[in-house]
Amino acid sequence: AGMRERFGERQISTPAAEVPPFKFVGAFRTAFPLFAQQAEGGRGYVQQDAEECWSTLVNTLSQYMMLPNGGEPSDLSVTPAPTIARTRSLKHNLGDLLFGVEMECKYKCLEADEAVEPAHTAHEAVRKISCHISDKTAHLYTAVEQSLTETIEKNAPNLARMANFQKSCAIARLPPYLVVNFVRFAWRNDTQKRAKILRSISFPDVLDVYNMCTPEVQAAISAVKAELEKERDAAAGVAP
Repeated sequence: AGMRERFGERQISTPAAEVPPFKFVGAFRTAFPLFAQQAEGGRGYVQQDAEECWSTLVNTLSQYMMLPNGGEPSDLSVTPAPTIARTRSLKHNLGDLLFGVEMECKYKCLEADEAVEPAHTAHEAVRKISCHISDKTAHLYTAVEQSLTETIEKNAPNLARMANFQKSCAIARLPPYLVVNFVRFAWRNDTQKRAKILRSISFPDVLDVYNMCTPEVQAAISAVKAELEKERDAAAGVAP
């Protein structure tokens, strides 16, 4: 309700009049007391993790704002209600509609030939892409690109045991808003504690993820780019 009121105020606001989100922040702290913790000595609120706050908001949108799915009703008052098309892993809710990324992930066993443990593909849903930061990370793009390939341990059915797999992912669905999370905390074996990596990471004004997408998504992006170029050429009076 607090978020609905906030967006309602935003729609009737003017560029000259700011809309302070006090009602929404108050409702959020009431619903999630963790974010209402007071600092010692009455010095305001305790600092909280931004990613945890963001995930709490998006998860709430996903749980209580459902999209129409078949004969099921929608929690959205807009007409026609939006839907999520051509996905295999995303759910019909507002969180996945706005921020859901579908990943096409290929798993290849590193401890057996494909004849013994065949490679397989799975579609997985996430609401943010992680940018894992290390002491060698310098740019957001390369860190995100590297995070799409990793080695994980999972069950190998034909081997009847856990085994190492190479997991290679590509983006199969881009959302209207792509969230990239800087993962700055890493485990230190020497202190047995989590440590924050205070390293400056450069990032572009526009993040081009074309090379991170599946061929189907790349084709869709190319088609849109071609149409935009035609429109720009027409506006500039350039003959096709």
